[in-house]
Amino acid sequence: MQATEHNFSSTQRFKQLAGTDAATEDATLAAQHRWLQQRLLEAPSSRWRLYMRLLRPRFSLALFAPTLCGALLAIWQLEPVPWAALKPVLLLLLFGSGGTVLGVNLLHELHDFWWAQRSSNVQLKQPIYATGYHLLATGQISPTVVMWLGYGLLWLGLGCYLGLVVQRGWPLMFFYVVGLLLTYTYSAPPVRYGYWGWGIGELGIFLGYGLLPLLGSYYIVGQQLTKMALLTTIPFGIAAVLLLGNYNVLHHRRDWLMHKRTSIVAVGLNRILSVHAILTLLIYVAFLCIVSLAHLPVIVLVTLGALPLAMRIYSELRGDEIELEASFMLYRATVTGILWTTLLFGIALLVDRFIG
Repeated sequence: MQATEHNFSSTQRFKQLAGTDAATEDATLAAQHRWLQQRLLEAPSSRWRLYMRLLRPRFSLALFAPTLCGALLAIWQLEPVPWAALKPVLLLLLFGSGGTVLGVNLLHELHDFWWAQRSSNVQLKQPIYATGYHLLATGQISPTVVMWLGYGLLWLGLGCYLGLVVQRGWPLMFFYVVGLLLTYTYSAPPVRYGYWGWGIGELGIFLGYGLLPLLGSYYIVGQQLTKMALLTTIPFGIAAVLLLGNYNVLHHRRDWLMHKRTSIVAVGLNRILSVHAILTLLIYVAFLCIVSLAHLPVIVLVTLGALPLAMRIYSELRGDEIELEASFMLYRATVTGILWTTLLFGIALLVDRFIG
């Protein structure tokens, strides 16, 4: 088959921002455009910036939200809170889960890079430095460095969880091991179930990044499992699916070329943006339902304050193709919305527990 125009780019086209009359251009929009040019098209100016862009701390923190909220949920229920005994547990949980999330994310980028290298069609039209994949593809960092850093962080996570076993017992390893297998094999050979399509990748993300981390941290801190904790995994599991899904929008052309059947490749950009908008709304509907069932305090409805922030970006994205800058803003808006939701959820629980 003759190659089409799509075969020569690994991601969306970047819309070059032409100079405009300063008197007519909004200053805020102009500043945003300049920042986007620098963030997407300029190589990191230092090793620190390179590793921060590679590790994606805000994105990783958003994926860490289920672990954090599971622990806060358990603390909210404990009476009294045994702070002396919990301090080392929380510290090990923080480093263990955080290291695992960072390590798995790095290895996702590496596995996608290796798979893309097998296709002669996957090429960058111009140097782009938006993600870890782009840093690898442009030679900013060696695959060997990413591999050692990724596996090193996984070993750190394993060591911390073994420390938790000493204090909390072996059952917690079920949540850790199954969650790690689901997140790691999403892109790792030979399984790569994230490439299969049919929503299997999204189901694995829901379980591996949402349900199991939240239930695991809840069990580690509270030493029990409840229906309330299980229900609370629903909004955070959906959030994890959105985070990975909207990150995949950045690479959907590359994924199409290398036959990675993500949901956006399978059903198309317009449809998946509509689905993601509905899923975003469902996060907050889920919180409302859980509170209505009297499983969470009413103050948790403060999380609805993040809804406009999370939804606004979807009204600006329409068409069969969106530019790289727009897809990057979608990704950032999703991360920001989840971070604010997590912050409001955590504050609500702490206020209800210790002040209300």
